[in-house]
Amino acid sequence: MRQAAALGAALAAALACAAVARADTITLLSPLALLQPPPPLFQGGPTTGSAPETRYYGHPASSELVVVGLARDGSPARVVVTQRIVISHTGDFSFVIPAPATSIAPGPGTEAPPGLRDLGIVWQGFADRHRVLSATAGLRVPEAAAGLPLEVAVERRGGGTAVTLTNVTRRPVRYAVGKAGLTAVQAALARLRSAFREARGGAVDTAGDVEGTPAGQVATTAVVPLELRGTLGVPGRKPVAVAGVLGAASPTRTVTLPGRGSPTIDLRVDLLDPLELLPTHAALAAAKNPVVSLQQAIATVALTRQFSRYLDSPDPFGPSSATYLYRTQRTPAAVRGRPERHGGGNTIAIVLATTLGAAALVGAVVLWARS
Repeated sequence: MRQAAALGAALAAALACAAVARADTITLLSPLALLQPPPPLFQGGPTTGSAPETRYYGHPASSELVVVGLARDGSPARVVVTQRIVISHTGDFSFVIPAPATSIAPGPGTEAPPGLRDLGIVWQGFADRHRVLSATAGLRVPEAAAGLPLEVAVERRGGGTAVTLTNVTRRPVRYAVGKAGLTAVQAALARLRSAFREARGGAVDTAGDVEGTPAGQVATTAVVPLELRGTLGVPGRKPVAVAGVLGAASPTRTVTLPGRGSPTIDLRVDLLDPLELLPTHAALAAAKNPVVSLQQAIATVALTRQFSRYLDSPDPFGPSSATYLYRTQRTPAAVRGRPERHGGGNTIAIVLATTLGAAALVGAVVLWARS
């Protein structure tokens, strides 16, 4: 009798524990989670004084054009970034954009002059409902190259020249896993998609929880899908078009060009929108583990956001975007000048002309600023 009572009590306790387990939740990764940086890039050097007060109103929007001038072997020889920050609220602003910058110049359409300190790019002023802040900075190559999403390598192979493009965005990530009903995971996906649509390019800070049975955490990696467009060419031959996405499944692509001449590389790299990165409801339904599938997608969204902030934005919740241009460096004839720590006019002109040719870069930056 006592054994039966004890068995009944044990069964009741087991059922109670199972009920509690079913009521547990699995915490989803935040779309704002910062995986291993860079990007964003770190400050330029040791602080020589106190940083200006960080102050702004509303949610400034940041967009960036990162121009990478390539050496003959495909390695970065110059990195120049133009950042455009739009403030849409009235009030004083004061903040620093951390950057390993060596030179600075006003960017297209700026309504205030940028400053440069060891900390990075300095902005201070007043916004009357609307203010455009734009700066073009030449960066120290080692620090700048560490935050780039694409690696280019050029080597001789037989009678041709091989250009290898490699996605180097892979970063470690940890997230919670477990078992959950498909309906619960689908509901979480629907909430996320709705939140990103309402954010209109801004940040979504939480993905919420999924009701289910947690089973600890896993350590894995995330990769940013890179959309490539452009051409690779050698003298005397028709350029080869390059288009497609380098992602986790196929992070590397090699194109062999005929002849042994130095190739001309002209590539644009764009990042995908969160709504393109999140799985569809059909894909989630077909997934072996819907929780893992959704967590991995959120990790990809979070890492993509990092690469959309090559130079950081003053506001972690504001809209941000980045476009990367990889182009063979050109050597201008008899260009002279000296670095100007706080003006940067001569240095920037030399860097830009060397990277793209002055006319080509001005056109690229103006078109980007208007987009």
